[in-house]
Amino acid sequence: VAHLTSSGMKNEAGAWKEMKLDVMGYEFTDIGTGSQQLPEPEIMVGYEKQPDTMTQEKKNEIALRTRWFPNYYPKRLLDTPLILPYNKIHPDVKIPKPEWFYRIDFTQGEKMDTILGVNEITSMNHLLYARAQKPSTEIIRRNNFAAVTLDWTGEGSLTQSIGKDDKTFKVLQKIGKPFPTVPFYVVIEKEIILVSKTDRVDNATEGEITFTQVRRGRGDTEGVAHTKDKPVRVRRSVNQLHWINDRPEQDAEGTAKKLTRFKVALDADDPQYPKPNFNTL
Repeated sequence: VAHLTSSGMKNEAGAWKEMKLDVMGYEFTDIGTGSQQLPEPEIMVGYEKQPDTMTQEKKNEIALRTRWFPNYYPKRLLDTPLILPYNKIHPDVKIPKPEWFYRIDFTQGEKMDTILGVNEITSMNHLLYARAQKPSTEIIRRNNFAAVTLDWTGEGSLTQSIGKDDKTFKVLQKIGKPFPTVPFYVVIEKEIILVSKTDRVDNATEGEITFTQVRRGRGDTEGVAHTKDKPVRVRRSVNQLHWINDRPEQDAEGTAKKLTRFKVALDADDPQYPKPNFNTL
């Protein structure tokens, strides 16, 4: 697990110690299916003061129709500022219009290499790796480190229409808006596309570029057809690449190896993370 950001309100630092998440991993097991799964997104709504429409009757309704435990408690309704876990409130319950909100999403990283001497990194991700009891798990500690970069620029337009299953297509880059080094994501209309390989002429920063290896319909979106001249823009994201130095502690030298890469979207209107529609009074 890697925290690019964390919420002090949830006291997550204490969770690492009490729940030993650095050892057992952050993915939880569905007892019925035995499958690994990440927690559902959390949406918090807030008010600077108790709203006038937050009557005692409304507080009672929210208290009775909210799945509070184990992370939250009904006494939140008495707090100022008032912060409520909207995703836990029954969808039929109307709430005062929020003054602000934020959303917590949980994401998996992409495993880069198999680290010999640790264990084969499988689709079970950090759970198996953490169980190996090595000095470093997915949390940055004494034996590994991480580099943070941004995918921020990259704009152009399609040079031809593409079908929903096309895996190669050409883009005319906008002057001064070159696409980043692969891998990166682009957005065409409402579709997110992963670009793993490009054919760029002499590393040109403008002109035509061919995306030669793509995966369509990423990030909970659907692969669809797009017409010529449709805008193509980079999906703005922060990237955290974990490296591990897996040499024995007594060795003086070792080779750092790529371990895990996280890509976290930063666009306010990202197709994978739409703004919620609140059921308000």
